[in-house]
Amino acid sequence: MQPDPQFPTDPQFPSSLDHIFPKTLTIATIAAKLDVSTSTFTHTYKEVCGETFRETVYGWRLERLHALLERPDLSIKEMAAKLGFSHQSYLCAFIKQATGCTSTQLRRLGAQGKQTKL
Repeated sequence: MQPDPQFPTDPQFPSSLDHIFPKTLTIATIAAKLDVSTSTFTHTYKEVCGETFRETVYGWRLERLHALLERPDLSIKEMAAKLGFSHQSYLCAFIKQATGCTSTQLRRLGAQGKQTKL
């Protein structure tokens, strides 16, 4: 299958998410902006990037979460907004699923100088 010519094939595309977030993105929104179907977008994205769009967003959030957790001045609500979550409870569930710890536990580990596994 050949990539759709309208789809961005820049290998740096996943890292360009920094310029898009914290806006909440959906596959339907991106596909509409590119004037392709959601099916074309998802298949082409996986072919070009080697992972699903959801996996890219998950990885992006994990990378940024580590830095945000080290900032005691940020509330969980502020972190959720910076990471594109619509509510802080979704961020808390994401942290628990990704690490097995609560956000409070991760912050305590960070404050004690211990490495957190993200």
